[in-house]
Amino acid sequence: MNAIEIQNLTSNISVSELGARFSESVSIDEWEKFGEQIGRLVNSSQFIIGDWLNFGREKWDRDEFKKRVEIAEVKTGLDPDTLRVYSCLARRVPFENRNPNCSFQHHRIVAKLEPQEQSKWLDIAEKKAMTGKRLRASIVAGKPLSVEEFAPKKSCSEQPHNYEDCLGFVHDIQRWFNRNKARGYFDDMDIEQLAFERDKLKPVAEIYNEINGMIREK
Repeated sequence: MNAIEIQNLTSNISVSELGARFSESVSIDEWEKFGEQIGRLVNSSQFIIGDWLNFGREKWDRDEFKKRVEIAEVKTGLDPDTLRVYSCLARRVPFENRNPNCSFQHHRIVAKLEPQEQSKWLDIAEKKAMTGKRLRASIVAGKPLSVEEFAPKKSCSEQPHNYEDCLGFVHDIQRWFNRNKARGYFDDMDIEQLAFERDKLKPVAEIYNEINGMIREK
């Protein structure tokens, strides 16, 4: 497999470590192809960082993963949580199962599946041009969902949720957590897996912290 690089055959786009510059003569076709290359580069870089970190973890100081993360944080400029996500996903989705035409988010969605299922669903996502949300819904349904099957009903999307609806969602999350904690769902998870679950709740935590800040100011 060839290395990923940004190609600029027309010289209408210049790229450096500081960013990109575009001449006024850039065509929409050039602009779109450049965006595709950026996507591939970013997508690949996440796996490259994950593989790099995992190699260091396995080869040197296996019992001192925290030290490896600290070194990676300095070398890459990325925060520890991001590095753990990259590392976890790179371990969960083997090199041979990855699909260069699927996004990092697609791979993140299939990460909990069995290896043979990962490849199958990534191939389906590529062939049917699925978004991450549609892929996730298809996996839950156990079959590839068409755009029409996946699209939410208009009657639901046209009605905004009120505050009481949101409280119901919060209680649903609480019941989900308590139920899974009681059955030991979280007990065998490593740090990266727990980080996946935690990040799902980040929007709720941000709202809580913001309101808490308002209280402290009064």
